[in-house]
Amino acid sequence: MAAQGRARLDSEHESTCDSAHSLIGFAPCDSHAHPVVIYVPGTVQPHDHAFILQVLEALAHQGYAAFSLDYANLWPGQDCARYRARARCMFDPKSEGSALSTLCALPQTDCDRGLAVLGHSQGGLIAILAADFAPQVRWVHAMGVTANPPANLKNLDCVLPKTRRLPADHLLVACGDCDVFFDGTRLNSCAARSPGVSRGLENLTGMRCASQQGCVGHNDTGARFGWIKIPGSKLRDKEADHCYMFHQGCFGPPDKAWMTDPSLPWALPALLDDLKRAFLSKRSIPQQ
Repeated sequence: MAAQGRARLDSEHESTCDSAHSLIGFAPCDSHAHPVVIYVPGTVQPHDHAFILQVLEALAHQGYAAFSLDYANLWPGQDCARYRARARCMFDPKSEGSALSTLCALPQTDCDRGLAVLGHSQGGLIAILAADFAPQVRWVHAMGVTANPPANLKNLDCVLPKTRRLPADHLLVACGDCDVFFDGTRLNSCAARSPGVSRGLENLTGMRCASQQGCVGHNDTGARFGWIKIPGSKLRDKEADHCYMFHQGCFGPPDKAWMTDPSLPWALPALLDDLKRAFLSKRSIPQQ
């Protein structure tokens, strides 16, 4: 693996995209150009956090040029207008200063082969909006989100199926059944939050099934789409909270099962299989 040097790029600013930000990533050690996977961190999470670097390195081992993007992700100041502005400054290929334009100009990347976007929390919402600007998007995995707005937001209409450009069969969402930010209830009990998480996932994906734990289909390439609600019983710390991919809290070590267990449908091995399938697609996102 060869770590790409940190580069400066014109990125997120609510109107002009004129502030300099950083990117960091890995690519296979060869002379080829590779399909691109972008990770968008959540609120206050450093784009070079050890967890993110482990994910990027795992992606590079699978043949992707994988990058994490720095942006203005500090609290407060979150709403759909800002999410869309941040997505535009990251993913609009028509903008010379966008992060995607910068990445696609690198010799290690081949954006014509497609783009996949992963993101957590605020980063997951921004990832869903990537297709509003980038027709190269083949698949999105949003972690720790539903359509229930956190307490400081009025709504999340911008990411709903009726509003966004990302088709339902390009999106897989996962959320812990104890997520305190996106359950829509603000209740203390995990059991009380769980039904709200299910409803929020249904509204975000537009998919409803008899099961309250998940509703998943496969698109024309075999990549999964829909939603998965993660039970705490499957995690080492027994709590599927907002940062279920970590072992306790949002800044500790990664949950070992999430990183390595192929039997868990929300864990990294399953996501790597989805990515492999998603890049078989040649379908572009319709742009207005």
